[in-house]
Amino acid sequence: MMKYTKPSETIISDKLTQAINNGYISITDDNRTIKYLQLNHNELFTDPEEKVRAEYYVDLINKYDYSKNRIELESEMPDRTPERYADIVIYEDDEKKKPYIVVECKKDGISDAEFEQAT
Repeated sequence: MMKYTKPSETIISDKLTQAINNGYISITDDNRTIKYLQLNHNELFTDPEEKVRAEYYVDLINKYDYSKNRIELESEMPDRTPERYADIVIYEDDEKKKPYIVVECKKDGISDAEFEQAT
């Protein structure tokens, strides 16, 4: 007898499906957790902001040709006050000592106050 399985509420985009096939990320069967394989970093994929970050992470590698070795997630930025972590940092060097680009991701439809917090 076949067992009924409720369809997942999370739809994985073609871009993220390709990233899974390329070995950049993995997403658990229940779509709750994403793992950035190169970085050995897990996050809750149920967070709308995480979906934005995942898409952008893949774009940085595939579309903009940045090295996975120079990308870090949840990186502490020493010059930010209060001390907060950046969603994505791209470094100039493989040792990840010189930040080149800092990215703060937000879900779609945020308020002006949320946007200001990100800058």
